[in-house]
Amino acid sequence: MTGVAVNDIRRVEISSASATGGVFLSDLAFQDSAVGKGGPTTLPQVSIEGTTVNEGDGPGTATVTLKLSEASRVPVTASVQTLAGTGTQIANAAQQVVIEPGRTEVAVKVPVQGDTVPETTTDTVYKVFVVAPVNAVVGQDFAHITVHDDDPAS
Repeated sequence: MTGVAVNDIRRVEISSASATGGVFLSDLAFQDSAVGKGGPTTLPQVSIEGTTVNEGDGPGTATVTLKLSEASRVPVTASVQTLAGTGTQIANAAQQVVIEPGRTEVAVKVPVQGDTVPETTTDTVYKVFVVAPVNAVVGQDFAHITVHDDDPAS
């Protein structure tokens, strides 16, 4: 952030750069609400990593990973949210996750609903987000879960 006095930000205005652009409020993080008390954060970044799984024929799971940029001396809490979109194997959901002090990552299981019906596409891609961290700031805020259809064509 060259040229920005991070300890003297008085106003933040969020606007879309294009018709399809956007911003997440989690892109902003404040440690103190007082003007002039800002500065670079000393909190670790929490990021999410995606995965690819086979659909299966019934209930299963996909495991994504939350990672900290460095170990924390206090518990880090964040919410992991899935966005179903047009797919049917993963539902919109959210779950609270805790990364214990001294740890740098945790595996998070996301329910996957498999079936025996061949899909029109081989893979369905879902977005998964990490949001609302406590004792950390957001690093990589989203990833993908790719569900591979393993049913043979009829």
